[in-house]
Amino acid sequence: MRFDSGIMGMDKIKRANGDALLRLMAEAGNLHLICGHIHRTLSGITHGLPLGIFKSRCRRGVLAFAATPSRLSSNEPVAYAIALLAAHGIIIRSDDVRLPDAGILGG
Repeated sequence: MRFDSGIMGMDKIKRANGDALLRLMAEAGNLHLICGHIHRTLSGITHGLPLGIFKSRCRRGVLAFAATPSRLSSNEPVAYAIALLAAHGIIIRSDDVRLPDAGILGG
């Protein structure tokens, strides 16, 4: 997608034509964007679309607001998310899983 997450390493590699895609999705109406790839839990609204982004099951992105390589990961717990779909709406549950850690890891 194309919005700034505040994580500079990830923001540098965002989709080039993402604004057009987000506008198209917003025009469709009644959507909630659910995705990953930033490797951190993040929620907000972009182009009028509510969004939920979940951290990775493997590498966790470093929470740094200064320039850092996108390949770095931290020793925080990994996670998975489950979307519960029902007639009245959607509930998304995210659960952390602690793995053996080794500090900040390079790519």
